[in-house]
Amino acid sequence: MAQRYEVEAWVNPTAWDDETRAREVVDAILASGSDDEAEWVRIAGGDGAAQANADERARDRAEVFVADFLREYRDAEARLAEARTALHDRLRYGMRQGHTAYRLAQVTGLSQSMLAKIRRGWRR
Repeated sequence: MAQRYEVEAWVNPTAWDDETRAREVVDAILASGSDDEAEWVRIAGGDGAAQANADERARDRAEVFVADFLREYRDAEARLAEARTALHDRLRYGMRQGHTAYRLAQVTGLSQSMLAKIRRGWRR
């Protein structure tokens, strides 16, 4: 939930013609318990376009907030997929060379049924 000073900075009562009305808007926003800027615009009496703009700004802020971590996460997923493919290829090769699914299951922690799928070419 937003703090009063954050809501007051957003509403900026000194810029309103009716400062009392602006203070009422601040109180109404705080009473709503919402952190959604589009909801704040609605409470302040903004139209649909203002709410859409607020939604877009909120989305942009959220995107910036997680961008670096999301990129790192997606990079890690890609590296994991490459490593999984390499492991599956190596397991298939090992089974062709005579290693049993039983022994490979012991050392990898994979089930024999999963190794059978991998041997048949299963890809995740």
